[in-house]
Amino acid sequence: MANFKPYFLIFVTIFHFNLIRCDRQVSVSWNPDCSDSRCKEPNENGSYINLVYVKLKGQDDVVHLMYSNIQSFTIMLFKTSKNAKLSINWEDLLSQNSTLMRDSISFNEKPVDFGGYEVPSIFEFIDYNGTADMRKSNETYTYLTREFCWKKFVSNESESFGVMEAFIPGINGSFKFLINYPGKEKRIKILPHLLLKPESTSIEFQIDSIAPRSEFSKFGTNIIFLTDSIDISISSKRTIDDEYTPGTFRLWNAEILDGGKKSRNYLQWKPIFYFSDPKSLENSTITQQYDSRTNDQESNGLGQVFYDNEVLFSSMNISFGLEGNIKDGYYYKQSNFSSWAFSVGLGGAPDEKMSPIVTLVIFVGFGLPALAIVIGLLVMLVKKIRGTSQYNTL
Repeated sequence: MANFKPYFLIFVTIFHFNLIRCDRQVSVSWNPDCSDSRCKEPNENGSYINLVYVKLKGQDDVVHLMYSNIQSFTIMLFKTSKNAKLSINWEDLLSQNSTLMRDSISFNEKPVDFGGYEVPSIFEFIDYNGTADMRKSNETYTYLTREFCWKKFVSNESESFGVMEAFIPGINGSFKFLINYPGKEKRIKILPHLLLKPESTSIEFQIDSIAPRSEFSKFGTNIIFLTDSIDISISSKRTIDDEYTPGTFRLWNAEILDGGKKSRNYLQWKPIFYFSDPKSLENSTITQQYDSRTNDQESNGLGQVFYDNEVLFSSMNISFGLEGNIKDGYYYKQSNFSSWAFSVGLGGAPDEKMSPIVTLVIFVGFGLPALAIVIGLLVMLVKKIRGTSQYNTL
C-alpha cells in the first residue's frame, strides 16, 4: 500500500492540474469603450443600453460572450486566437439602421467560429381548454423585447453573475435575464442545476409579477438560432439520475451542426420551469417544446451586425404550463411567477454525468449481488473440479 501512495498522489495532481488548465480567466465590461452619452444615461423612458462583454481567456484561445438589449435581447458567442481584439463602432451600432449596423462589431481577425441566439418575443396565450398548447389558443398576445425598457446591467464579478432586467412602462412587474458565465466546468447552484462547460453560459429567464390578461393565461417564448448553418439537430436524452433536478429525467439539446455533422454550438435546457421562488420540486412543472421552423424569422438584434439583412433564421417556441383544468394544470395567475433556465455554448452540448451517490447505489444494489453470484459459481466450480480430481485418483 505504501508503494501505491506516490502513484496515487501523482494521478490526483495531474487530474487537478488538467481541471485548472481548462478553467478560463473571466473579465466583464459594460458598453466597452463607448463615449456616447446614450451608453451612460437612460433615455426619456428610463431605459438603458446594455451590451455586456464577457471575455473568457484560456491557455490557447479566447471565448467572447456578448449579451445585448440593442433592439432585441441577443446572446453572441465567438472563439478567437489569444491575439484577437474587439472593435465597436458605437455610432453605427446605435443607428437603428440595419445597413449601418452591419459589421459595426468586429475583431481584427476572423473568429474560429461564432453563433448566437435571440429572444425577440414573449407570448401570453389564453388557454381556456387547458391544452397547454400555444398553437391551439385563439387569443395570443406578444411582448417584443425590442420594445422593453431596460434597467442598467448589474453584476457580481466575484460570482461571475449578472442581471439584465426589463419592464414595460405603466405595468407592474418585470422580465429578468439572470446570467452566469463562470469560465469553467460548473454546475449552477440553483435549480435546475444546469451543467456548464468553460465555453458556455446559462440564462435564467423570469417573468415576475407581470399582471396576466386572464386567469387562464400562460406564457411562452420564442428563440431564434443566429447561424449560417442550415443543419440544426434538436433531440432529447433520457437519464436514470434525477438527483440534480428532482423529477426530471430528460435533457433537450438543439445543436448547430457543420458540414461534417459536428456541433458548432448548442442550446440546452431541461423541460421544467418553476412557478415560485425559492425553487423546489413542489413548485415546478413541465415545459412544452414545439417543432423548429426553418428560415422563417429576421433578426432584430445583433444578428443584423453579423449577417446580411436578407438572411432568415430558424426558430422554435417553448411554453410554460401543464395540461389540465384550472385546478390540475398550472396557470400563471396562480403565482404570478415563472422561471425557466437554458444554457448556450460553443462545441458540443455537455452530457449529464451520473452522480457519485447514484453510482454507489447502483453498485450496491446490482454490483454486489452479481459479484456474490460470480464468487458462488466459482466456488462451486472449484469444488466440482477438486471432487472429480480425487475420484480419478482413486
